[in-house]
Amino acid sequence: MDAHIPDRVASSFAESDEAGYIHLYATTSSERVQDGGVVHFGHIVPPLADKPAVPPKTPDLSKRRDKDPLEGPDYGRGEKVLDLEEGGVTYSIVHNLHALMPEHAMLIPHFETDGKSFRPQTSDLLESDLWAAWRIVKAYADSGREAVIFFNGGPLAGASQPHLHIQFCPFQHSCPPGPEQIARSLPPTAPSSRSSTSSPTLAPRLPLPWVQFYHPLPSHSSLTSSTLYELYQSLLHTRSTFLSTTTSPRLPPAGQKRESYNLLLTSRHIHLVPRTDRLVNVPRTGGRDGQEFTISLNGLLYLGLWYAASEEDWKDVKRLGLSRVLMDAAYENEEWEGGK
Repeated sequence: MDAHIPDRVASSFAESDEAGYIHLYATTSSERVQDGGVVHFGHIVPPLADKPAVPPKTPDLSKRRDKDPLEGPDYGRGEKVLDLEEGGVTYSIVHNLHALMPEHAMLIPHFETDGKSFRPQTSDLLESDLWAAWRIVKAYADSGREAVIFFNGGPLAGASQPHLHIQFCPFQHSCPPGPEQIARSLPPTAPSSRSSTSSPTLAPRLPLPWVQFYHPLPSHSSLTSSTLYELYQSLLHTRSTFLSTTTSPRLPPAGQKRESYNLLLTSRHIHLVPRTDRLVNVPRTGGRDGQEFTISLNGLLYLGLWYAASEEDWKDVKRLGLSRVLMDAAYENEEWEGGK
């Protein structure tokens, strides 16, 4: 039923990019880096230097804005790829207007224009959201390619628009993202499950410098929307349990900031990264003492995909340490043996 999705996204992206309806921030060079036992890819994208500076104030993602570019159901020329119906909700697959790689797109639920059904980026996902996202992941896997879904949930997770949206992109550099590579290298474990009357199970941590919880998924033939939703609920429960017991000095104040997280979904695992900040300051070097620049961290960076405006910026980020940057906006994993 969904086999056409990858080809439709690819062909529509190429056509819209060529026509100038969307903008691809083209990478001029890339580098594979191993840091903290994780494979990362750094991309040099000079046009990023022309983007506005990252605002220091945390955006309010809990309220509808008067101008909502993601509202739909109609979008600008060349933006929308197709609609999906799932669980009584209509979703649009829409190109990211400022894409960082080909086929960088979004899955966006439609809301009533009266605003009464509006769901902000700070809200948890519904079962229909997850299953619509899974349909995209599975379609890419069935086509012989793979894609990853990432959701920037909450004010500290790197999102800028309050209209709930889920992003996805194909695997880059012909390999799974760094944390997913590690998950796939671990001994297989049975996917967690629970009855409707029991509490959610606690998800294990990946062996990473920062705290990242994950669950393996059942086989495609046996995975159901309710099972996927239960695994998501288990990750949220694990996050809440962790936050209630951690003594980390990075713990944000109670509320939506404390609940921020990045959710990652592939054809084999679902991951969650609790967040403590959306910005990290990077000191500049090379005779520029006291100067620094600020980077905003969303789900792409926790997939090991980095985008810098210049070689100098990328060198400064590497000098600070990729794992250090990710830990500064998340939580240090005290169980990580590589840090001992």
